[in-house]
Amino acid sequence: MGAASRVGTALICGASQGASQSAYRSIYKRSDALNGSHENLYVKNMNTLSDPTVRNAVLLRLSRLQQKTEPLWGRMTAHEMLCHLCDSFKVPMGEKQASAATGPLQRSIVKWIALYLPIHWPKGVPTRPEIEQGIGGTAPMDFDCDLRELRSIIERFTTRAPAFSFAPHPFFGEMSFSEWTRWGYLHTDHHLRQFGV
Repeated sequence: MGAASRVGTALICGASQGASQSAYRSIYKRSDALNGSHENLYVKNMNTLSDPTVRNAVLLRLSRLQQKTEPLWGRMTAHEMLCHLCDSFKVPMGEKQASAATGPLQRSIVKWIALYLPIHWPKGVPTRPEIEQGIGGTAPMDFDCDLRELRSIIERFTTRAPAFSFAPHPFFGEMSFSEWTRWGYLHTDHHLRQFGV
């Protein structure tokens, strides 16, 4: 089973069956009523970095991160996590390469679960080696500089008319602006929760 399949399984198993079925039915009924305009409906009431209020809240949480903040799980330091997030945003922006590990399941069901099911992402899901700290990820240099870079990347990433075309996600394949800004929120939130901020 590939990493993305493990994400989907972990996300499904991590939620109670009733909660996940209820969330799915609720979204399914509302999307039916709108004749299949699924994407905007799914993202409408969910946190996304394209929402300035949500983006500012994420940037405020980032400002609370300290270099010596200990993780609640995982092996990355706070500084390594900043570099990991920078690398992760640089992949869709075409500034860093990451190998694909995708298939039909990852590009459909797993992507939907990861982006739209109202549960936190599971801990310890493997990442691509090119953005993994200690393997191919960017090594930490100066905490304040790396933090400023991440803030700048998030601002560029969420520009409605970006100066780049989004590259495919290594697991989820092609994604729209709405999907990318939803992913950006979820991925950043996941790692900020990892450090209790």
